[in-house]
Parts: sequence; structure tokens; C-alpha cells
Amino acid sequence: MLSELLVEEVRGPADVLFHRYPRESGPRDVFLEVDPQARSLRVDWDPEVGNAVPEPVWARRRFRFFVSWPLTAAGANALLRDATVHELAAALLAGHCLYRDAGGRWAGELDEAAAVASERLAELVADWGDGPECPDGYRVNVIDAFDWFSGLSGTGADWAVKLAAALGVAASTTDDELAEVVADEAAAALSEGYHVVDGLAVFLADLRERLTAVNEGGLL
Repeated sequence: MLSELLVEEVRGPADVLFHRYPRESGPRDVFLEVDPQARSLRVDWDPEVGNAVPEPVWARRRFRFFVSWPLTAAGANALLRDATVHELAAALLAGHCLYRDAGGRWAGELDEAAAVASERLAELVADWGDGPECPDGYRVNVIDAFDWFSGLSGTGADWAVKLAAALGVAASTTDDELAEVVADEAAAALSEGYHVVDGLAVFLADLRERLTAVNEGGLL
């Protein structure tokens, strides 16, 4: 069964599928896509905004099944290798056909068995990475930047100065130097099991701006 489908494995760091657009409260969705024409499986993150759906998916020439949370590269590749996923995807492909719609465009449809397989696949994918049978490393572990630094900064009006001192950040810190701090903190977080420190670069840039304000006689 595994040899019948072309699998495009996810490559890159653990958080390669984690993306959050500015001013969005949560990360972008992650999906498993089944392409009947290519007979392929892939996992990717959804770049579409405003509930947009790519035309091949809308026309049911391809099928996307969404995961309920961001997956790590390892979690995504485990999904792509799962025997039940391959069994259900093969059943979907077996019962999929193309036809010309009223506008003369190619569209897809599923027979009854394929539709059942599609429903089962949607349920399996939605819950992927959850439960005792799935390693902790399947789901992206995220911590907010403020929570990550809370132990260093403490509380009080001078929290920014205390945190900057602990990190070695100053108002004169260059963008390249700040990027090194970002990389160091991301590595430290990963060593403690956090794949993503959400808002890390923005938080540290804001910290530098606060120090600039202090030097100019402003308020924290």
C-alpha cells in the first residue's frame, strides 16, 4: 500500500510548519493533502486568508484534511507514513473521478465508498498527534515570548531594564546583534521542549525601543 502513493515528506526544522501572520491571534492551519491525479500525499501549512480555498480543492480535484494544531516535521512525516492514512487515501483515490461541470471546467466527485473513506480520513487527521500513542514531539510546543522571559524580568516599573541587563541588550544593540540574541533564546527554549517562542523577535525589538526611550528620558 505504501508504494502506491507518492509521499512528499516535510523537511526542515521542527517548527517548519508553524506560521502566524501579523495581527492574527493563532497560527496558520496545517493540512494533509491528497491529490488523486498525482496519486500523492503531502502535509503543508495553509497560506490562504479570508477563508479562501484554492480552485483545485474547491473543485474537488484535490482534498485537504486539516489538523487541529500545528505539527512538527516529525509529526507530519509520521502522519504521511501512517498505514491507515495510506489505506484511506487509496480508497479515496479508487472512488474518485473527474467530470466536466456546467461551465466546462474539470471537477471531481467521490463514490459512496470513497466518501466514507474521506470522512474517516478527516477524523483521523483532525486528531493526529493527540493521545498516549503519539510522542510529545508530534505537536509544536509553543510559549509566548512574555511568558518565556517572565522569570528573568520579574515585575515592577524597571522590568525592561532588568531583562535587558540579563540578556545583554542595550539601546545601541544592532539588528545583527539582536538577531543573535533571538537565535540564542530560541535555542534555549528548544532545549526546554519549546519549539516556538511566539513573538520572540518582535518582543526583543520592542525591548530595545523601550531602552531607547529610557535613555531619552521617557517612561517605560
